[in-house]
Order: sequence, then C-alpha cells, then structure tokens
Amino acid sequence: MSIVKTIFTSLFSFKRLSKDKLKVVVLCLIASTTFWFFSALNKPDYTTNLDYPITYEYNDSLFVPTDKFTDKVRIEVSGSGWDLFKRGFRRSNNPIVLTINNPERTKYILGRDLEDQIKAEIAPTALNRIYTDTIDIYLEPIITKDIQLSIDTSSILLAKNFLLKGEINIKPNTVKLRGPQSILEAIAPNYVLQLDNEKNLKANFDKEVALPDYDNARLSWEQNTVNVQFEVVELLEGSQRIKLRRVNFPEGIYTDPADSSINITYNIREDDVKQLKTLTLEAILDFELIKEDSILRPKLRRKPAFLENVQFERNTFQVTNEQ
Repeated sequence: MSIVKTIFTSLFSFKRLSKDKLKVVVLCLIASTTFWFFSALNKPDYTTNLDYPITYEYNDSLFVPTDKFTDKVRIEVSGSGWDLFKRGFRRSNNPIVLTINNPERTKYILGRDLEDQIKAEIAPTALNRIYTDTIDIYLEPIITKDIQLSIDTSSILLAKNFLLKGEINIKPNTVKLRGPQSILEAIAPNYVLQLDNEKNLKANFDKEVALPDYDNARLSWEQNTVNVQFEVVELLEGSQRIKLRRVNFPEGIYTDPADSSINITYNIREDDVKQLKTLTLEAILDFELIKEDSILRPKLRRKPAFLENVQFERNTFQVTNEQ
C-alpha cells in the first residue's frame, strides 16, 4: 500500500517531477496494475455466462435445412479467473457436435441433453446450468420433382415481317427440380421460360438457354440449361383487288361510296403463295354489323389462316338511303 500511496502522491505533484522521475512513476503504476490483475485472476470463485458453439452432423445428401440452425447455446460456468479469461478470449473452443441420426423424426433437441458433452469440453471449468431450453431442428428429406418446361412466346421478339413457323422444341422438355419435400410439393409442375435476351430475330433459333434460379435458394435444377429450337420465316408483302359484296341490306339502303371492289394488302409466307393463287378472296359489308353512327366496316369472307396483317384501302363505308 505504501507503494500505491507514493504513486498517487507523486501523480498529484507530477508538475514538480523531473522527466526521469515521471517515467518511474508511470512504470510503477503499470507494474502495480499488472500485479493486481494477475492476482485477481488467481481467485477460484468466478461465475460468468458464455455462448458455447455447436455444430450439426447429418446426411446432407438426403436431408436439407429449411431454416437457419442456431450456432450456440447459452451456459453459466464457474472457475478460476485464469480459466474463464482464457476461455472467454479463445476462438478455438471445440464445438459441441449434434449428430442427428433420424432427421425425419427429430424436430428438436433439449438443451439439458448436451450437459455431458459440454462438461467434457469445458473441464476443469464447472458447468452450472444450460440456459438454452430447446434447439429446433429444421431438416427435411431432399426429393426431386419433374417440371414441364414451355416458352413464353410473347418474349420472342421477332424482326418486322418475321413469323414463328411450327412448334417450339425444348430438349429436354422435362427437367428435375431438387429441394426440400415441403417446398417442392407446393411448386407447380410446370415452368415458363423467357427469352428476354433475344431480340429482332430474323433466323432460325437453336441455342442453349439457362434455367433461371428459383426465388428459394434451397431449390436447384439437376441441369443448368436446355436446348431451345424454333424456325423463323419472313413474311412477304402482297396486295390485290378483290370483289366487295353487300349482304343483308334492306331494299333502298346503299353505301357511300358504292364501290363493288376494294384493294387489300397483306403479309404471307413464301411457301403459302402457291396456295393463295388457288383461292378467290372476297370482302363483304354486312348490314347486320352496322354501328350506331351508320358506319360499316369491310371484312374478308373466309379469311385464310396463313394471311397476316390484312389491311383494306378503305376501312369505313357510310350507310345511306340515296343511291
């Protein structure tokens, strides 16, 4: 105590000390503090709380976590100051390994069931209690599910006057999806792929398309890509003048103008041109389709399915009782 008293007396009068004497005072203070610290660590009756690490062992080829596991248990321990000091600053404490042999039935583990393992790991420190009551186990069987693939045709952006020809082929068109049982059972058995990165297409398509990740990171495809193929054809521009016939008109009702023919334009695939030449196209004005403003619009009678973008040179005809 006389040393400490001398130190504090000197501190209050440090202005009167020389530089050498001040160094001595500081060194004495450090020495006395260190002595007190190590002396306190030798006491055997300290108690504190610790978070002790835990880890899990299970067959990860058959089971998968559906939620995050807790990675520690809260415990109360007693021991010497030295032992608790070392344990509190040590980062290499061997974790408690929880071996889960029957994940389908094991939904939780009681904290008290870890007592013997923890005691063995922390000896000679004494275990007073385990605060963690229950450790939940979130494991489910890994299963696979067949998912039927298709393409969203609206995502296929073709160049102007180009058209899809035939079917879109996906190889394979069924791919297995892997993940936790409860999640997969809620997943729809089909998936629509997008071709958002393909634009202004003018040629046949034959590429590997990546399967996108699901929102749930626990789900994974058993293959990363599929092959997508389809044909693209260019539409030719055509035009011709065809007969315009009026149907269902009452006597004394006419149209203005009173044309008996009308010009149309259209797009057609090259391999359909020959078939078009065998047909006689006809346009009609149907009085039963008259609008409130006494307007009629022409339409093709028996329009061939292979004609695209049919346009009339005149879209409206006024109904009148004057010839």
